[in-house]
Amino acid sequence: MNYSNVDNNNNNQVWTRYENKMFENALAELDVSSPSLFEKIMAKMPWKSLEQIKSHYEKLIADIAMIEMGEFCFPNGADVDKKRKGAPWTDEEH
Repeated sequence: MNYSNVDNNNNNQVWTRYENKMFENALAELDVSSPSLFEKIMAKMPWKSLEQIKSHYEKLIADIAMIEMGEFCFPNGADVDKKRKGAPWTDEEH
């Protein structure tokens, strides 16, 4: 998975879960078709360089494409299509 914690193009810069969430929230809040998208994200995350943000975005887009094509393996063998197994709810529990 490319959208992991390691950014190979920028001195192995690590993206924490918090930073990933900030990045994703910024994408959700901003107009992704804006020509200044990366600069606006950088304003929210000034400790990241423009190159790091662009690279992270490109990796996210590539990962999304892989997931949509079914070419992505989830960690630990998780299968998102399988229903959870367990005892069904009883009428009394509802």
